[in-house]
Order: sequence, then C-alpha cells, then structure tokens
Amino acid sequence: MQQNFIVSKVEDLDQVAQTVTEYFGEFEVYALEGEMGSGKTTFMRALGRILNVNEEVNSPTYSLVNEYTIDNSIMRIFHFDLFRLNNVEDLIELGFEEYLHAPDVYVFIEWWQIAKPLLEKVDYVHILFEKIDEYTRKICIQKIYAGVC
Repeated sequence: MQQNFIVSKVEDLDQVAQTVTEYFGEFEVYALEGEMGSGKTTFMRALGRILNVNEEVNSPTYSLVNEYTIDNSIMRIFHFDLFRLNNVEDLIELGFEEYLHAPDVYVFIEWWQIAKPLLEKVDYVHILFEKIDEYTRKICIQKIYAGVC
C-alpha cells in the first residue's frame, strides 16, 4: 500500500510527519529519497516539531548522522545523510548495521541508496520526495518488507 501527499507549504509537512509516526512500532527504519532541495531535511524538521525533539533538527551532511531525543520518551531518532559516502563498505566500517537493529531508535536515512544491500535485510518505509514546482512536492510513502519482491 502506498500513501501519496501533495504539499505546497512547509506547514503541510506536519500532516505527512504525523502519518509517518503512525508507522512507528511496526517500522524503525525510514529511507528518504529525493533530489537536493526536494524537502527531505525540511520534512525531518516537521517530524522533530511534532515529536517535540529536544535538539535543533539540521542536515547531517557533514557529520553523517545527527541524534535527536524525543521529548518524554526513551526513543531516539538517528538522522543519517549518506551523500558523501562512496560505498557500502564505508557504512559497515562505521557500524551502520548496529543502528538498524538498535533498540529504542528510529533511523531516517537521506541518500539511502548506498545502504541498499543492508536495508534489504530489514523492513523499512520508503519516502519519496518529488518536486512538482518551486513550492509543490509530491510525497509517496510505501512499506517495504525484507525479502519481498
């Protein structure tokens, strides 16, 4: 099943973020896909806003990963940006697989394609951001199950 949203204002992302939280519990891993400027990090800010995260949500492009604490919860969010990595071996050396299986975490991954061999072993949610025009985005959310074609 796929859910589709058309958003034209930043505030519209709150509804998308709220929908994504409805997958929490069933899914811990989220793959964010879209060209630069399509709204991936802006979506993460909306998610942080509705979850009352304690830290400022920023792009982890240079740090590779940012950690956020969900207010009044033991749950944490790890927000990865894999744009600068060259291969899956780099991810393995960083201990990326441990994040995928860690308790009490949700993992959100921008530029996830380099991690595809590792994600094929876990259930995850794929979130595709498509630019329609300067302000409008189509966002498609789809469940992906390990081992299912």
